[in-house]
Amino acid sequence: MVSEIDLVIVGKVRKAQGIKGELLVESLSDSGEKTFAAGKTLIAGTASGDVLPRPKGLPGEGPIELAITRSRPFKGGWLVIVEGIKDRTDAEKWRGRYLLAPRSELDPPGENEVYLHDLIGVTVESAEHDEVGKVTGFYELPQGLMLEVRTAAGDTLVPYRAEVIAHADMERRVLTLHDGVDFIS
Repeated sequence: MVSEIDLVIVGKVRKAQGIKGELLVESLSDSGEKTFAAGKTLIAGTASGDVLPRPKGLPGEGPIELAITRSRPFKGGWLVIVEGIKDRTDAEKWRGRYLLAPRSELDPPGENEVYLHDLIGVTVESAEHDEVGKVTGFYELPQGLMLEVRTAAGDTLVPYRAEVIAHADMERRVLTLHDGVDFIS
């Protein structure tokens, strides 16, 4: 069984599509063709990106696995058919939920890339290397990725952009802000 820490968010179910239980999935991975291919198994997530707990009475142990039987690109995402989701009513229950995959099945992030999931818990520091807070969440907004950072003064949103973040050291789990970025206090 894969532990939660070994899982990465790879997609989000946008809506049910059609009457046969198809899911329209937004890929949050650079390799959607591999990630959502027929024969792949993903892990069911919640609307906040955690692993969906197995309901009492559902046979089996561990996270709920979703076996993909068919998929194809569709409207900027992937139209995915999952074993056991038989109609639109079943599919509607998945709207807004994240899909996860074992890290070992994914290509490693490229240079200057990170898995968004890995940003949770990272320390944010000033250009002078003083700790200003910890990343507690993220939001993918039309204007770009925003990190929710818990500071001594409360929570604030920090744009995850080159003009704001000078350096991301994922080995040390530290994001360093550019000199002069002072909206965090």
